[in-house]
Amino acid sequence: MNVLVWGDEARVASMQKAFPEAVFTKADEWGTWMAADGADLLINLADDALSQDYSNLTSPAFLHGVSIKNIDRPFPGMALRFNGWAGFAERKLWECAGNISDQHRELAEQMGVELIPVPDEPGLIAGRVVAMIINEAYFALGESVSSKADIDTAMKLGTNYPYGPFEWANLIGPARVLQLLNALASTDTRYTPSPQLIREATAP
Repeated sequence: MNVLVWGDEARVASMQKAFPEAVFTKADEWGTWMAADGADLLINLADDALSQDYSNLTSPAFLHGVSIKNIDRPFPGMALRFNGWAGFAERKLWECAGNISDQHRELAEQMGVELIPVPDEPGLIAGRVVAMIINEAYFALGESVSSKADIDTAMKLGTNYPYGPFEWANLIGPARVLQLLNALASTDTRYTPSPQLIREATAP
């Protein structure tokens, strides 16, 4: 199975390691990616994936997008939105918004991935939960409750999570977490970003 990816080399290598059943190749040109060029499946891991024009898309595709919802913008039936954040795209369960076709499921199964339909909302589900956990940890850090390392250790021991909240933030990127929280906070103040997170995410 051949998968053509729009994204950086490090992410392509990470996906290849996570899913050795498939062959992942990085597309060097947008036109090559759109044309599929011998690929069975397309994946766009770019932060701006949802801003691209997919009107000519003819192959099944997964588009990264957690900070905005695409319900207000029509996408081809061949495209699904999923969480392409580092640490999420490498999981064996992908939350997907859109119409999951039999073809999407069959291709995902070839990689050992199960597709979970979720509402088309910012963050989907897991991204929203992890962003909230990270935000609360930054609030605790700002209040000098403990150090980053100690908070990470306590969370992993107490919840059996694979990463602590600051480890998650570093893996995902604080700026990406902040972008999602801002999107969520526009309709729900529970997601208002911690000042400490804002400072770290916007630091030069």
